[in-house]
Amino acid sequence: MYNLIQIQDAIKGMPTQDVLKYANGQSPDVPAYLALAELNRRKQNRKKQVMPIIIYRLQRTTSVG
Repeated sequence: MYNLIQIQDAIKGMPTQDVLKYANGQSPDVPAYLALAELNRRKQNRKKQVMPIIIYRLQRTTSVG
């Protein structure tokens, strides 16, 4: 039996589809709230990666004119 920290670390490396299955309660091994927290973490990371790209593109289009 794994503790919550070990489960949390394990799902960080799992494909999103697998994490979604856990979030839907399809496995008693991973609590749904941990899977949902991991999905939220990934969403926040994607936002952090996309924002600099958007800013760069906006700066390029406004400085061209």
